[in-house]
Amino acid sequence: MKNSEIYGILAKTINDETFRENLKANFNEALEGEGITGSDEVNLLQIVLSRVIGYDGLLARNETLQQNIKEYQFSPLASEAYRQKMEFFITDQLETTRQTSNSFKSGLVDSLVQIKQGFKSAMIMYTVAFYVGVGLILAAVVFAWLRGESLLPVAFAGLGVADLIAYFITKPPLDLQKSRANLAQLQTAYYNWFIDLFNWNSVASGGDAMISQYKKVSEMTLRNTERTMKMIEDYCEIASAGNVKPSSKAGAVKENAGTGPVPDS
Repeated sequence: MKNSEIYGILAKTINDETFRENLKANFNEALEGEGITGSDEVNLLQIVLSRVIGYDGLLARNETLQQNIKEYQFSPLASEAYRQKMEFFITDQLETTRQTSNSFKSGLVDSLVQIKQGFKSAMIMYTVAFYVGVGLILAAVVFAWLRGESLLPVAFAGLGVADLIAYFITKPPLDLQKSRANLAQLQTAYYNWFIDLFNWNSVASGGDAMISQYKKVSEMTLRNTERTMKMIEDYCEIASAGNVKPSSKAGAVKENAGTGPVPDS
């Protein structure tokens, strides 16, 4: 292609508005009408004329694609299908969340019922052990008196047997009560984590102010959960004075930090 032909196309593009519109509408076809069909010439003129006519082939294709996507998204059929999918997804997530929350709550309720039953069983076992011990001691005394033997050895033997029987009677319910309390602590921790995660997902789109405010609520909820777990450990686990958990001792030291040494119990 001669330089004169290039200058002619440039001049026509600048002076002829109709030709500019034809170039914008269909660049290749407009150049073919002027007798320019070579790919090199077309690419060169596209680079040169893109600034003159405000035409960019890639931009035009992107705009066409975006327009098609926009029309599809906002078409009645596409919008309805999208809404149905979103409604199904949201409904499914809410139902799953509800089932999980209910399972956590029912598990906590079951644990509390079992803890209450454990207290009753422990009291019954203690009562049985007490009366069995008293009965053995009385039987030993009566047996020794009837046979004319010394009462002291027989009484001590009866005390030993009573203590052994009391141990085997009371230990199983105590272990069961302790395991129920540990389960309640575990369920409380998991339930608090689940609720906290659900609430964080709810406020995530609420902006910095809401996130900052809920952060305080989350920390307060965590502290209350820790207190609840500590109360379960203190009041639901029937343990002897010599069987205190290390965590309880550590908590006592932490609570008394700065107020003086903790006296040995």
